Amino acid sequence: MKKSVFVFGVILSFNTYAEIITGEACGEHCTWKIEDGVLTLTGYGDIKNYSRNYTDPATYACPCSTTAPWGQYSDIVNKIVIENQSEDYKFTSIGNHAFENMEHTKEVVLSNGLTSIGMEAFNQNFLLDKINFPDTLSSIGWQAFGFAAFDEITLPQSLATIEDRAFCNNENLSNVVIPESVTQLYPSAFGNEEKPNTPLNILFCSENLKDQCQAAVAWRNGVASVQSYSKEGNRYEADGIKYKSLSDMQNGIPVKRIYTIEEANAVAGDKNRVSIKYR
Repeated sequence: MKKSVFVFGVILSFNTYAEIITGEACGEHCTWKIEDGVLTLTGYGDIKNYSRNYTDPATYACPCSTTAPWGQYSDIVNKIVIENQSEDYKFTSIGNHAFENMEHTKEVVLSNGLTSIGMEAFNQNFLLDKINFPDTLSSIGWQAFGFAAFDEITLPQSLATIEDRAFCNNENLSNVVIPESVTQLYPSAFGNEEKPNTPLNILFCSENLKDQCQAAVAWRNGVASVQSYSKEGNRYEADGIKYKSLSDMQNGIPVKRIYTIEEANAVAGDKNRVSIKYR
């Protein structure tokens, strides 16, 4: 749409549409565009592998960037959207280094149907603090989300593999629940041998993954603790304390069958009578 303005007898015409940037294909069935700060990939199948551009290739110096065609526009991209072509034609994988060092990206929207995220796919997205993991996701690759800004993440029950350093150097990440579906949790998945003091308060782990969870935070020098849990019906139990859900367990909200006398007195205040309340 064009608008015209009359100024001192001269008609000025200007285009009000934002510039749309496109480029070479990102896979056999993948196209992309950047509009209003949003990088959108549309299609199905695989988003192809890319490699890393080093600041100094001779010394492998970083900061680095992706060789993907949108890498040169990283300073204007604040959101990445992976969009299926249709319900029948969906993306299945994100290739290595595909979105590495998109340093201004704060949010990523992943499409349902996605099963794998490749090595360093979102590495060094320093401002990234919002993402959805689809319930079809099976594997997260080596350092796929290194140096992100997540406060929390919700991993899907479909997840089977979390590779080494997948979430290393996530310095805002506090409590993480490893789904019971995970069968391979690699050492240092939430750590970094070269930076052992990255904070993580608690890693909640099912009993069958307890040893792997200990290894996953082994580089943290005891800063993080591993708390194992088991599921009984619709209740979760961690160290003898029962919770209604994984979320309640993660947030420290236990199931209370009955108030203690101390709790009842605290509720009643100065009153002479108290009610024992059930939940």
